[in-house]
Amino acid sequence: MLTVTASAPAKLVLSGEYAVLYGAPAIVLAVDREVRVRVSERDDGCFSLLAPGVADAPEAFTLVNERPHFATPVATERFALVSAVMATIGLPSAGADIEIDSRQLFIDGRKLGLGSSAAVCVALAQALGEWRSHAVTLSSVQAIHRAAQSGRGSGVDLAAAWYGGLLHAERDDDALTVAPLPMPRTVLRMVDTGVAQSTPAMLAQLEHWAEHSSDADAVIGALCQSARTAAAAWQAGDGIAATECYSRALQAFDDATGLGIVSPAHRRVAAIAADVGVAYKPSGAGGGDVGVALAAEPESLQALDNALIAAGLRSAPIHSCPPRAN
Repeated sequence: MLTVTASAPAKLVLSGEYAVLYGAPAIVLAVDREVRVRVSERDDGCFSLLAPGVADAPEAFTLVNERPHFATPVATERFALVSAVMATIGLPSAGADIEIDSRQLFIDGRKLGLGSSAAVCVALAQALGEWRSHAVTLSSVQAIHRAAQSGRGSGVDLAAAWYGGLLHAERDDDALTVAPLPMPRTVLRMVDTGVAQSTPAMLAQLEHWAEHSSDADAVIGALCQSARTAAAAWQAGDGIAATECYSRALQAFDDATGLGIVSPAHRRVAAIAADVGVAYKPSGAGGGDVGVALAAEPESLQALDNALIAAGLRSAPIHSCPPRAN
């Protein structure tokens, strides 16, 4: 029986959160935590989906008009994105067992905010595309993911999952232009705030604020300018200056919008980082999930690790995922 596998990396946004939605650049890093997908052929016309860390047992499903149909509303909602990918790319008619392992992007059953849905979308689409000898493109995967998110999101997480490496990403309308960057010599840590956050909920709040705020243009313009400054610093190899610049910008943006980007959890970590001379900012939508800490020397990050442990928090070294051939 035929089996195909695929994987896609998680991401950390290093600068440009929110501003990328308005045409400013974001810098995003694909990291060495990944989603792994395995599709194994069956010959009995049956289908099952196993998602370790998300569901405790395999979920059986059938095909109705070539779309997956799960037996319970809980499974239907939980696997809506997976179903959309399977319906778009297609499934083998003879049946299949599909395993989607995203446990590296969770801790204690809680998502870390590393772009799990994007990595799932890319890895599953590529595995099914290989199965069907069908060329899957990034634009087709973006369309699936964007529809599942009600048209929200920048697409930088998908770009990281697709290309790997360190990327400069910029949107023009719905098109995302991506260029690779060399990895800087800066050393990095991922810091877990211990609090999960919903990116779609944050984006919905942002839309409401932008529609009803009289100073939205000025506030967004200031954030976008800071994103350009931070991106230029990253391109020059100065990640610490970029982080410090965009951390201040996110705080000002949060003060104006009330989104809660720089949450109490992030403020707590930022204060610990400042005490040991380390640059820190939320990564992604903020409000919880993870942040990124940068320093010129490993010793500074070791001091941060020790201080975080004393405060009951967790950090982990960040290793980049090399650029991927697609």
